[in-house]
Amino acid sequence: MKNNFILRTLTGILFVLILVGGIIGGSVPFGILFLIITLLSVREFCTLVINTSKASTLTRTYVQ
Repeated sequence: MKNNFILRTLTGILFVLILVGGIIGGSVPFGILFLIITLLSVREFCTLVINTSKASTLTRTYVQ
């Protein structure tokens, strides 16, 4: 539990430093950072949708 807390804290600090660096760095670094975050978010969303549709298909197949 303690190891997990330390890892999450360090990850949070790193994320904040990268975010503040992107904001202070100007419009180009901020745009690149925003693009990376957006692409990772879309990837996560697509993974969730694909997994949900597979589960939904399996449920409909076995329930009927």
